[in-house]
Amino acid sequence: MRAQTTHDRRRSLRAGVLLALAVAAAVVAPAAPATAPGDNGQIAFRRFFDSAHRSGAIFLINPDGTGERQVTHPPAEFIDAQNGPPDFAPDGSTLVFTRSVAGSDSIWRVNADGSGEKRLSPKPRFAHPRGHQINQQNGDAVYSPDGRRIAFARADPPLRRNNLEVSLDTMAADGTHVRRLVNLGYHGDVGRIAW
Repeated sequence: MRAQTTHDRRRSLRAGVLLALAVAAAVVAPAAPATAPGDNGQIAFRRFFDSAHRSGAIFLINPDGTGERQVTHPPAEFIDAQNGPPDFAPDGSTLVFTRSVAGSDSIWRVNADGSGEKRLSPKPRFAHPRGHQINQQNGDAVYSPDGRRIAFARADPPLRRNNLEVSLDTMAADGTHVRRLVNLGYHGDVGRIAW
């Protein structure tokens, strides 16, 4: 009978430890960073201005279908959000997006009210062989959960013929302090970035 009591105590102790761990995990588990606090906010989307898809801008709309408005105002022949969807800052105040023209993609930021468009893309790492800065490709920009950094895909002009050096980089939300996280060389590709 004594062995059974010891066995029962061990089982009770194990059950207590498991219960304590489960409670601790439930208390410590953070909220999902992709879920903004409060009510659902606006939805950002790209709209093309022509049937050939040669120009387009970012619009916002309320979840109930009201309040549609244009947020970005690219020059003619530019397309916003061509290389990756726009991404809201965690507080909803700004969006980062890609602006594309003739094979060149750059990262921009705009306030949710449509003011303050600003280019964030860093200068190319290498000079283009013929002096052009075409073919620099930056895209798939996403904010960090605290809104202080942006992760993005980067492809710089060729050092080798017909190739771009591809990497995953981060930068401060104002476009400064660019840091390469991983270099994929000349045959890699980066996409679908999530923080």
